Amino acid sequence: MAANEARKRRGKPNLKGEQSRETILKAAERHFGEFGYRAVSTAAIANDAQISDPGLLHHFGSKDGLLMALLNRRYSVDAEKLRAGENLSGEQLVDTLRTIVDENEGKRDEVKLTMVLLGESIPHHHPGHEYFQARYVRARTMFAGHVKELQRRGELSDDLDPQALASVIIAVLDGLQMQWLLDPAVNMSQAASAFLSLLSSALRPNEESA
Repeated sequence: MAANEARKRRGKPNLKGEQSRETILKAAERHFGEFGYRAVSTAAIANDAQISDPGLLHHFGSKDGLLMALLNRRYSVDAEKLRAGENLSGEQLVDTLRTIVDENEGKRDEVKLTMVLLGESIPHHHPGHEYFQARYVRARTMFAGHVKELQRRGELSDDLDPQALASVIIAVLDGLQMQWLLDPAVNMSQAASAFLSLLSSALRPNEESA
């Protein structure tokens, strides 16, 4: 009986632990977003989160582990939206991209974090280098898959190279984020809508449903 109760307790989510983890992630987001990865210590983040440095390491194992947790949290939601729509029509894909941009305008700290870390991670020795490299490979593969499906269904011209168009979509989205962070006068949603309108104009009626 006692053993069963112990197993039940172990199976319950540790609410306090999750709250501590989230507090640490928020503090790390502020510090890494403001100063970059190299210039910040786990002790400074722990102090901001009002937890001991060993307590922080208990949750994430290392500074690199904390970095990876932040990056995975940042990109997982957007990736899920796009993966969930493998059979999206062209206009549905455009609408999904527009929604992602609109939502990012309300996540300035998260966007700032990833843009700072992205620029910092270009050298091979940065702990985020392989992560961002792999992230772009996954993103290109995912977008190229959407493009190929649209081409298969006759919604997009076969003359367009799926990988090239995927790279352009990513370049526009990330480039707009950088401009928006540097200059508040840049309207990211408006600029993205202009690009997405061009993409929409290249779409044709779905031949499978015609």
